[in-house]
Amino acid sequence: MDYWLKLALLGGGVIVIGSGVLLHEWSNKRRAKRLLAQTNGSKMPLKPDELVDAFVEAGRLAGVHLERSEIRPEVLPAPHRRPSSLPAGTQAIYAFLLGDTCLKVGKAGPKTQARFTGQHYGDNAPSTLAKSIIRDRGPILRLVPQRARGEVEVLTIASLGRWLEQNTWRFHIFLPAAAPSCALALAEAFTQCRLRPVYEGKGS
Repeated sequence: MDYWLKLALLGGGVIVIGSGVLLHEWSNKRRAKRLLAQTNGSKMPLKPDELVDAFVEAGRLAGVHLERSEIRPEVLPAPHRRPSSLPAGTQAIYAFLLGDTCLKVGKAGPKTQARFTGQHYGDNAPSTLAKSIIRDRGPILRLVPQRARGEVEVLTIASLGRWLEQNTWRFHIFLPAAAPSCALALAEAFTQCRLRPVYEGKGS
């Protein structure tokens, strides 16, 4: 096992990865076993703590000084629940991933929480991940096993939100809400460069 080596199940259904990345709390042990199987058998595209450390260094070089202790990564494993809100006093970078491939990276602040919580699961915004998949299912069809392609081919905008909840996992980086807007913009660009999302750019 690589950087997931220190992954451990703790009391109360919380999983901690490495040096303190929080996996969202749950009580379903089958989900925990599924995640352990996934992480033991595949190369994940990110090392949360290392990515945040590198971002802080990139910020320093760009003249955007951030305290590492104020920046928190989080992982919501598949299947996941849609976040109900941003944590108080934060702004965030979010990423949707299918297996070891990033689908989408975005940013959200206190005034754009819907981008973080629910918009990407449906069509209630001009640009959403669900809309991008409906327009072009090719990347998803190439990523899922043969046995799952039939399900992907018949997905509709109404059913895609549930599919995303069941099959994708999310990665978040929380920054203080007081951090300058350039810090959030830099975090988004940095994460996009690192994860190379397949649905990115205008209209995605």
